[in-house]
Amino acid sequence: PASPGQKRACLALLVLALLQAAWWQRTTIAAQLPPLARQIGNASTGVQHLFALPATQALRVEGSGLQAMDEHHVRLDVTLRNTSPLPGAWPHLRIELLDPQGLMLASRSIAPQEYQQRDGGAASDAPPIGPAQTVELLAYLNLQTLNTQLPESAATGFRLTLLDSGPSLP
Repeated sequence: PASPGQKRACLALLVLALLQAAWWQRTTIAAQLPPLARQIGNASTGVQHLFALPATQALRVEGSGLQAMDEHHVRLDVTLRNTSPLPGAWPHLRIELLDPQGLMLASRSIAPQEYQQRDGGAASDAPPIGPAQTVELLAYLNLQTLNTQLPESAATGFRLTLLDSGPSLP
């Protein structure tokens, strides 16, 4: 037979395991409870960060474009919309420059610290993207450093992908 101390220890372990499972599923639980999701969306930045969904789950690209600034620099314009009931984390952006056949000439991942909001500062300094919020981003690229392997090739298109984190190191 188990002693009262052993029973309390088992109960405490069970409670801790349940709390840990709830923590791992916090965003799923909060997203399914609209009143809780609204409270999180209106909470402090710290609480929003705790419950922010990964960018690939929360955000959708509404529009994007490249504009030449001069012969060596381009500006990437991106419009993102959070389609989830919870805040969304700022994404890493992967841009691929394409040739006329759609083949990739060069690519680059852009961290939130490297782009800015059109109407503000660096995205990495801002709170997560709120529910149903639309944001416009700007990133500036140097084509000379981006396209070092094929300097004579001219990109005629691009592909943009949202990532939850930056590229993995080999």
